[in-house]
Amino acid sequence: MDPAPVGTIGGEPILERPVILGGIANEAVEAVVEARSEALQACRTAPGPGKLLLQFRIDAGGEVVEADLRSTTLRHAETEACVLAEVRSLRFPALERGEVAVVTWPLELR
Repeated sequence: MDPAPVGTIGGEPILERPVILGGIANEAVEAVVEARSEALQACRTAPGPGKLLLQFRIDAGGEVVEADLRSTTLRHAETEACVLAEVRSLRFPALERGEVAVVTWPLELR
């Protein structure tokens, strides 16, 4: 069995940039996440920095209906739970088309 790629712990490789699939503009997603970047960074109670790979689904109305942690280098449950709660509270513009958008977002906590 091959070892896990560098930058993963029990999951998918940490991406260099977000992947957004569905009827919402990349800029719209980036603007919402960037606007909440301080709140996301404030979640870090882990002893050091780390990277997370988040995946979340946005419904047609712009609400996050599902958020999961796909991979992490933190291994710190409190920080990871806080980040997921913040992501679940995000609100996006309504989708331009379709019923759902899937976002895979790399996040580095410093």
